Amino acid sequence: MHDLMAAQELLRKALEVARAKKLKKIKKIVVELGTVIDHDEEITEENISFNLKNLSAGTEAEGAEVVVNKVAGNYYVLKEIEG
Repeated sequence: MHDLMAAQELLRKALEVARAKKLKKIKKIVVELGTVIDHDEEITEENISFNLKNLSAGTEAEGAEVVVNKVAGNYYVLKEIEG
């Protein structure tokens, strides 16, 4: 569930950025993911990517390539989007 909530937050931010840039379509979403433990489980690259792809259905981000770069630290952040 924690992976899903993180993906929802990342998608919300991606859509906000797209609207601010007046993009009609998001082609790529780039995320930085550190070691984030929530409810005794680590949020994984695979789950963030999977959830972003599923949650983006019906939005400007549907079909976007999702790139998750593993980084040092204990955070996740939307790094960039491409339209």
